[in-house]
Amino acid sequence: MKRTETKEYIAQKEAFSKNFREMRKNRGLSQAEAAELLGLSASTISYYESMRRLPTYSGLRKITEVFGVSEKYLMGDGEYSTDSYAAIIETAQAKGVSVADMDAALTLVVAMKKSEVLSKSEIEAINTFLSQVKGM
Repeated sequence: MKRTETKEYIAQKEAFSKNFREMRKNRGLSQAEAAELLGLSASTISYYESMRRLPTYSGLRKITEVFGVSEKYLMGDGEYSTDSYAAIIETAQAKGVSVADMDAALTLVVAMKKSEVLSKSEIEAINTFLSQVKGM
């Protein structure tokens, strides 16, 4: 017998699918790379992103730990951050590091991982960030 899905369950699947895919892509990861980080198969990641499956609670906890996001965010009930991530941003901003410079630093990490060439403006933003960090 096929299970009838409630509107709430469908909404959770939609939110999780969208947020998980967005989070993975923002980090520059393929489905296979995300699967490897989480100890899952690429098909499981595909199922998550196509609304065919939600993770178990322990699976959800693993995703939050590996990617540093909250369960509420993944399920559509919160912002894209965990308390520790928010604290890092708050501390960096208090020391004068802009969000744009933090984004530049993350771009550097992703680019280095993928061996991409950075644009001149990205290099300048990263250098600005690094000079601010050295001055802290």
